[in-house]
Amino acid sequence: METIEEYKQVRIINEEAEFSEGETNNISADFFILCEEDKKLFNQNIYNLTVCGMSYLNWVVRACGKQPKILSVSNNTNVLEIIRPYINPDSEYSVVFYADTPLLSKSHVNDLLNFVDRKRMNVCKLKRGFVLSNDYVMENDEFYSVDEYDFSSNDFFEVKTIDDFVFAKNILAKKVLDYHKGNGTIFENEQTVCVDANVEIGAFSRISSGVSLVQGVKIGANSIIDKNVIIMGSSIGKNSSIGVGSIIINSIVKDNVKIAEKVIIKNSVIGNNTVIDINSSLNSSSLRDCANIGANVCLDDARIGENSVLQKYSRVIGVKDRAIIGACSKIGANSEIIDSVLGKNSVIQKNSKIDDRVDR
Repeated sequence: METIEEYKQVRIINEEAEFSEGETNNISADFFILCEEDKKLFNQNIYNLTVCGMSYLNWVVRACGKQPKILSVSNNTNVLEIIRPYINPDSEYSVVFYADTPLLSKSHVNDLLNFVDRKRMNVCKLKRGFVLSNDYVMENDEFYSVDEYDFSSNDFFEVKTIDDFVFAKNILAKKVLDYHKGNGTIFENEQTVCVDANVEIGAFSRISSGVSLVQGVKIGANSIIDKNVIIMGSSIGKNSSIGVGSIIINSIVKDNVKIAEKVIIKNSVIGNNTVIDINSSLNSSSLRDCANIGANVCLDDARIGENSVLQKYSRVIGVKDRAIIGACSKIGANSEIIDSVLGKNSVIQKNSKIDDRVDR
């Protein structure tokens, strides 16, 4: 039987063992996740469904004590037969889960292993899965007279319908937000925010209503993310603020940055202590430290030096090659700089248009 392609390694939220009977156990176990190829919802395999930026498969992986073996199965697959070739001879148990149970938690898995080990059980049949002694797996070809244990039943909630999907989604989204609240994040209205499971938020940051933080976003401590901001695949430094309705995609925003309302930043790097005023847009550009960008400025494939000032409605555009503004320069309002390289301390009067100029 072929294995599913190894899951993508992502940083996912840590989980406190809030329901655990004790500390993490030292019981040696192999973990397996079974993906039923014929089980679909929304016209895709259930294990590929995504909640909070993470697939059901990865939610189950997260609950395992170590890297699991992921196996493709059908309805009539013999569980003992399929896991036997992958058993580690030094392990005592095999833990088998299904990829359609995303509510599994590390703490309950820990409790489950402790329970089975304390009872010295050969087979513990769960609502969706098994814990098996490896001696039993190696010596038997099928199960005999196995009772089912209703152990932490909600953990083994199986997603089969759209209603199940919504139920699981609400629980997982709350789990993500609770984790960040426990680390000091303040959510203005948590019912309206979207935060992926692999997002990092520094202590004492404030997240307003309607905010979306997805695709591995990192927010530094003491930052303020205002209403209806969308941040994707980007990092925001500490003590920074992002204004209402701004969008930041695949970019790096460093420390102590002030970004006003309705700013759009894509594929760019913003240096420390910079200021960007309302309605400005940056694409494939960089600002060095302490730059000051006025309202309605447009930067496209531009490099702006430290301590430079670009006044409102100015444009710096690289069409054939990147446009560069040297450090400590001042670009007047309504100016347009196209395919040009301006040296340090340049001063461009308002309403100027410069095309294909290179200062030596």
